[in-house]
This record gives sequence, C-alpha cells and structure tokens, in this order.
Amino acid sequence: MKESKHKADKGLIFRETFNSEADVRRNGGVPTDTTFEDGLAKYPGVSSGAITYANRPLLAGYYTIRFRFKYFTESTYRYLFTRRFADGSSSTDPCIRIYNVPDTLEVNGVSNDNIYVNGVDTNTITTGSDKEIVAVFRLLDDINSFYLFGYTAGGGNGLFGSEAEFVEIYNYRWSAEEVANAYNKSRFRDIAPDIKDRTILDVNAFGGSVVNRLTGDVYGDYMDSGKGDFDTDETGDWTPYGNNTVEIVTDTDALNGYALKITYVDNSNGAYSYFRETRSLNQDLVVGKVYELVHRIKVNTGSTLNVLSPDGIEKVIRNTEYKTYTFRFTCTSATNNTFVIGGGGMGTGEIAYLDYWYVKEVIPEPTIINVDVVKDGDVRVMQFGNGNGGVNPGFYDDFSGSNTTLFWIKIDKYTLGDELYFFSNDEFEMRVLSGLSHFYAYGGGGNYVQSVTTLYDMIGVWTLVTFVKNSVNTDNCKLYVNGSLERTSLTVSSTSTNALRIGANYSGTYPTTGKISAFRIIDGLLTAEEISQIYTSEKHLYNK
Repeated sequence: MKESKHKADKGLIFRETFNSEADVRRNGGVPTDTTFEDGLAKYPGVSSGAITYANRPLLAGYYTIRFRFKYFTESTYRYLFTRRFADGSSSTDPCIRIYNVPDTLEVNGVSNDNIYVNGVDTNTITTGSDKEIVAVFRLLDDINSFYLFGYTAGGGNGLFGSEAEFVEIYNYRWSAEEVANAYNKSRFRDIAPDIKDRTILDVNAFGGSVVNRLTGDVYGDYMDSGKGDFDTDETGDWTPYGNNTVEIVTDTDALNGYALKITYVDNSNGAYSYFRETRSLNQDLVVGKVYELVHRIKVNTGSTLNVLSPDGIEKVIRNTEYKTYTFRFTCTSATNNTFVIGGGGMGTGEIAYLDYWYVKEVIPEPTIINVDVVKDGDVRVMQFGNGNGGVNPGFYDDFSGSNTTLFWIKIDKYTLGDELYFFSNDEFEMRVLSGLSHFYAYGGGGNYVQSVTTLYDMIGVWTLVTFVKNSVNTDNCKLYVNGSLERTSLTVSSTSTNALRIGANYSGTYPTTGKISAFRIIDGLLTAEEISQIYTSEKHLYNK
C-alpha cells in the first residue's frame, strides 16, 4: 500500500519512504545508526542516529515538510529536521524539533501556528502512536544539505527512540485546508470515496501501529466559519463575570480579521462559555466521551492570566502574539462543562483576545494484545494468532441498527476442529465453530448466515468478507465473499453492549490464526454494486 501523494505532487521536491537502506542511499541519504524494517526507518534510542543528505540544496523561501512517525523515548530535544553546514555542524535555524517540557513541537525554536499534528493546528504531541506532522518554515538563505532525525550525523542531543514511515518536502507554504485534506486523504486512502462519510469504524495497521483512522466530529461550528472564528457582533454565549466586558473587535492578526476581546473591570475570573447550548456548539457533547478544545489566544503586553479547561486543567497565558493551545477533556456533565478565560488570574488593565475556538471529538487509540503489525507485500496488516487478546478499538455499540461490516482476511493455518473468531461483541460476531470449516456471521439472538467458502479456501489467500445486516427486514441479511453474494438468511438484531473485539471473541479468546486488514463498519446497507466496487478497487493491494 503506497502512501498517497498530495495534490498530484504539487510542489513536491523531496520524498523519502525508508523502504531500505539501499533506497535511502540512492536518494542521496547517508544513514547513521539507522535500521530499516517493514518500510520504516528505526532508531532504538540507545545510540545516536540520523540520516545525512549532504547535497540536497534548498533555496531561500517558504517550505512545507510532512512526516509520519512515532517516538518512544524522552530526551530534552528531539530533532526531526535540521540544517547542515559544509563542516558537518548544524543549526537550530531552520529546524523542526520536539521539546519535552512539555512535549511541544517547535519550528526554529518557536512554538507557533505553522505546525499541525494529524491535520489539526496544534503544537502538542505524545509518545507511542503514529503521528502525521506538517510544519511550514522559512529559509532566510540558501542551504546545501540537511539532517533528518538528528542534530548531527551522530545524533547529537536529538537522540530518541523512534520510527518513521516517510518524509516529504514541498517548495511552497501549505494552507490549513491543504494540511487537513492531505491527512484525510492518507487516512482514507483505501476507502471508496462515496462510502467514507458513512464509515463509523475503520481499524487498520497504519504505519507501525494499529489505529482507528476515522477523525472525530467537529463540534465547534461556532459563529459563521465552521471553525470557531468570530465575526461582526456575534459573541455567542460568552458571558463576562461581574462587570467585565466581552465584545467582538477587528484584529488584523486574527485569522478572519475579528477576535473576541475580554477586558477586566472588576472580576478576576474573566469570562466563560458553556458547552451545552446549540448557540455554542453544533451538537451536544456526550457524557463520557473525550474531546479536544483547540483555541488561539493572546493577551496584551504585561498581562498574565489563566485559561481553564472544562475539567479544570489550567494553563497560564503570557504570549502577546497569537498562539494555539489544546485541552483534552472528558465530558462529565451535560450542563456543567465550561471554558473560562481569566480563571481567577485576571487583574487591572489585563485584556485577552480569542481568535477562535472549536471542540473536536477524540477517537480513542485501539488497545492491542498479542497482535503484531507486519508487512504483507505493500500492505501493513494486523497479525493475529500469537495468543489470546486481539484488537479492542474502544468501540461500544449494541449493533441493533442496520450496518455493513467488511474486512480483508488471510488465514495462515487451519485444522478441522479449530474454533476461532474474526470479530465479536458476544451477540454480533463472525466465527468458525469447532468441527466445521465454514464461518458464520451472527447478527444476534443466535441466528446466523453461513458461508459457502471454507477456511481451507482462505489459507494463504487474501479474502474480502462482507456482512450486510438488515435490522428492518431481518430475512434479508447477506454474506459476500470477494464481492460476490454467497448466502442470504435470517438474523435478528444484536442486544449486547460489550466492547467489539477484532481477531478474537469479545473476551479475547479463540484468536484468528491469520492476518486482518482494513476492518470497517459502515452505517447502513451497502448495495451489491458498492461491495463489488470496493473489492475491485482494493484487490490489487492484496493478492498480486
């Protein structure tokens, strides 16, 4: 599976995919203490390492650099890109680095609004899972060479354990829209475009991890722009404490020319906004779900004030130029979640300017037990069968509605009498019974659709399995294999609310002895034509 490119490679001047050391060297790179495995450049974090590109000139001007990588170990600085001088030394101008007090991305030593993580304008990054980073930077003069993943060829103080899938450099400045589009395109690269909007779960091996590739719903359709920008006299439900004032003002530094201005008069708490009313958000928050609150804010010279998240996390704001901050919080109440600017720290003469804010649902990272990510041809897939466990994507649903479940599967081995599960939440599941070589799709209540295809047919061969469960007309539930209808039978709707588990039964036992890729659940019923189109568009990725 090849990483999709951005806008037909518009402005692309450098790309490295780390398929092998030989490929990197052919591209002009000289790796130090770097290993290459499964299409990844890997750094164990116990020795220095970097890749040197000694003759790759970049002329003065604006550039956009895009990475997909993850890191595991901490160090004060972790450098992703640095300038290299002719004598082998380097410079922090330009550079892209992570600074761990806390984990903050910086361009040229400054945390600013030109950094995006997974398509979102934010400077915050965490260890342990794949991230797609885009940074916009400016070269003030020409450079002849650069380092990736280190401060010098020997790693310098950029040493950290990490692995990278690709790096791209473009010779122009990407917009926020281009960043988001590129990220969404890469996450949905193997989903038919007309089905993407109906996809409610999409679990796959992406880079070196198992991820749910869906982006969360944006709840902050606040004001007129869809991203929380302020405009004209629209202050929404922002309410001052005491006699403080809240107003919309023109601001040439704000992204759309307007900002919310909060001025201290007599109350140190500043102003607040509730997260419970449709005038604030385009839909209600759900108790128990995790959200991110993204906001861009500055204060007047000499001011220091507090910003409080809905669950009480506090940040101190001193920056006099706009900076983007992100809070992550769990919704605990339908009525008491608030966002406060001031937070007990506002005083005489102090002013805050809020450029935008929006709320985004956080899709949880899947929990994996005894599951490996391996490369099968050009595709990274989930390998099961190493013991009890499976993938728990944090997805809870009683599956009582109509839906379509589809995934690619390749059985490594099978002996008649083996019992194994492709997925399960106890009632809604697909399994192979002991003593039978066919598999069964259960919609609930013990009723099922039985396959014609046997496990023997699937050994060593990638197979697309699709289960269409119709909860309205329960005698019209269908099982497809490789885009073709195999059986129609009676099922009933599931009533179990156990967490869905992939590659094993809901409790983690009876694991699949094989590989699974692109596990998706679609809201509603896919047609025979749509299923055939998916099979036709994806089969080249698997059985070559």
